[in-house]
Amino acid sequence: MRIWGRQGRASAADDYIDADRRLVAERVAEIFRWLFVLILFILNNFGGLQLAGARLFSNGVLVAWALFNLGVTVMLVRGFKPGRQFGLLTTAVDLAAGALLVYTSSGLTSPYILALFLAIIASAIRFGTAYSLLCAAVIGFVYLFVGGTVPADYARDPQLGLTTAGRIFLFFVVALVTGLMGDELRRERRLAVSRAAQAESLQQMSGALAYSLDVSDLFEVILQQAVKVSNADSGQLILHTGGRLQLAAFHGQGGKSDRVAIEKGDPLTQRVAATGDALHIKDTRSYGGPEPIGASPPLSLMLVPILVQDRVAAIMKVVAFTRANAFTDQQFFMLGALAASAAGPLSNSLRYERKTREAITDGLTGLLNHREFRRRLEIEFSRYRRKGTPLGLMIIDVDLFKTVNDSMGHQHGDEVLRAAADLVARAVREHDLVSRYGGDEMAVILPDTSAAEAATTAARLTKIVRDAAIHATSTRDLTLSIGIAGCPQDAITSDELLMAADEALYYAKRLGRDRCLSFADVVSEFARDRQALSRAIVESGPQLVAAISRAVALSDPGGTQHTSRIAAFAHAIARKLGRHDQELELVRTAALLHEIGRLEAGTDVRHHDWMSEHGVLAERVIQRGNFLPELVEIIRHHHERWDGKGKPDGLAGEQIPLLARVLAVADAFDQLTSDDEHPLSPVDALDRLADDGGKAYDQHVVDGLASLVGEGERLGSILRMPPRVIQTA
Repeated sequence: MRIWGRQGRASAADDYIDADRRLVAERVAEIFRWLFVLILFILNNFGGLQLAGARLFSNGVLVAWALFNLGVTVMLVRGFKPGRQFGLLTTAVDLAAGALLVYTSSGLTSPYILALFLAIIASAIRFGTAYSLLCAAVIGFVYLFVGGTVPADYARDPQLGLTTAGRIFLFFVVALVTGLMGDELRRERRLAVSRAAQAESLQQMSGALAYSLDVSDLFEVILQQAVKVSNADSGQLILHTGGRLQLAAFHGQGGKSDRVAIEKGDPLTQRVAATGDALHIKDTRSYGGPEPIGASPPLSLMLVPILVQDRVAAIMKVVAFTRANAFTDQQFFMLGALAASAAGPLSNSLRYERKTREAITDGLTGLLNHREFRRRLEIEFSRYRRKGTPLGLMIIDVDLFKTVNDSMGHQHGDEVLRAAADLVARAVREHDLVSRYGGDEMAVILPDTSAAEAATTAARLTKIVRDAAIHATSTRDLTLSIGIAGCPQDAITSDELLMAADEALYYAKRLGRDRCLSFADVVSEFARDRQALSRAIVESGPQLVAAISRAVALSDPGGTQHTSRIAAFAHAIARKLGRHDQELELVRTAALLHEIGRLEAGTDVRHHDWMSEHGVLAERVIQRGNFLPELVEIIRHHHERWDGKGKPDGLAGEQIPLLARVLAVADAFDQLTSDDEHPLSPVDALDRLADDGGKAYDQHVVDGLASLVGEGERLGSILRMPPRVIQTA
């Protein structure tokens, strides 16, 4: 039996076995040749054979035959690897030598027929049963017509004919027996080599699986080995969890069609999942059970379950599309052994994946949890900074969810929340990241998506939810409010992006809920309508800090990102100084609002008046809103100097609130590094600030900034703009 690959080439194992068999055959023929030459030489010269004066010729044939064998011996000793042509040559030489010896001897009764048996045996070892029978037929012809007899002799002497027929029959018997023995030995050796290779594959797979806890890697290793040992056209590994079948990996042809077949409910796969029994269908055309589903149904297939604690955890499926009887029972057995070897590692990996999934997902909705959302947001924001691809973010709120819980109970509220999460997850793209952001809030990270494209997605999502008509209460269906923000236009840090989307959501809820609103829309409204901005400061100041800051910054000569950069610097410095989270948020808010005095000053204030008085002007505006008193102090005093020569109150040293000192250093650092005409590098800007340490600025705060500059990348990511943002289609 020859094992063929998909391109019709013999396998490496067959090539090795054939080459080894030819070498063994030549060695056996060489040994028998020496033995026959010696015996026949003795019989020819000392055994009293009647050769009719041909003894000298027979000796010449024997010597030539011996010299030929000597050449074969030398070649084999030197490591020659005989091929098919070499085997045909030695067979022809043996036949010629035997025919000459028989012809010059006593014909049918000559002992030289031993040479002919040598040709039969060596040919059986070299080429198998068919070739040995062919060789026996040639030898029979030689024996009849070269051996000195003609068919007429058999009519005169029936005993001679019977003896001749018996010897020719013996030729065929020897050919058949030696050929079958050679084929059987070859088959056993092929099986041994195949089993050794398969055992090695299993060992290699077990070694690879032993050190892998990643389920995807594990599936890939298992499936590759399954396709390899079965020589299949295609392979699938189907995960069986919670009664559901899911295509976890595929190899070769198929893929998308395989996934569709699984989703439609392939009856054969479902049968194996339900019973736990492996299935080997040699020809689907004659199979009496249900037909496999697929665009191109296979002719042969094997399905083997992987059992974990007596439960079908996964199913290996290999198929041959154009070959019936493509898989042997031995391959079916090997696939079962592969499944048994994979069970332990798969159990460990599934357990590890389950624990990992539980650590990063929300137990109620199955979405990513808040911690994992923040981690993924940082990853995607770093990718945006590195590649310049846009990044969108949606914050989603289930409208009036407290009313749902209060009027319908928490159990119903959980069902509503799960339904909302499912609708959101289905509405966005596969690579978008959906998470539970808070109690009744969700967040969606949209990579490679502009704010405008995110707004389109949000509008489609709100319509999908309305059309679903899910009863939130007895009088109201489920609706969502969505806030949208995007980079680069709305934020320069991930925290600011999150703040922008959150504020857009807040304003959407203020406008009546069941709608989506972008951060840019909020800023545009405030910039266009100063009265709306003033009302927002009074009524919702702390909830709309970023939008108010960005609207005010539209009239800032430093640009719309001026306050954003200062907020990022101040936040980083305060964190480096070990301040707690409430103070970090406080200094960031102060930085975003420290230019808000422009609303009080109008357009008449000269530049030097603005620089000396804008802290007081900002204080007046902030006092209209519901801001913390500590925030007012930070903004009022951020232009005080360490030496007491600052504005507006001439405070000195530690009389100045610490966070005001932090804001002063962050503001100065931004001015030095973002100057339109002569921007300084972070190191040069730090040297300039250090020169004023103990005079204008708190040296301790400057030292904190120095630590950040030493770290390099954190401040560099704020100062360095990403590549030109790639707009998606």
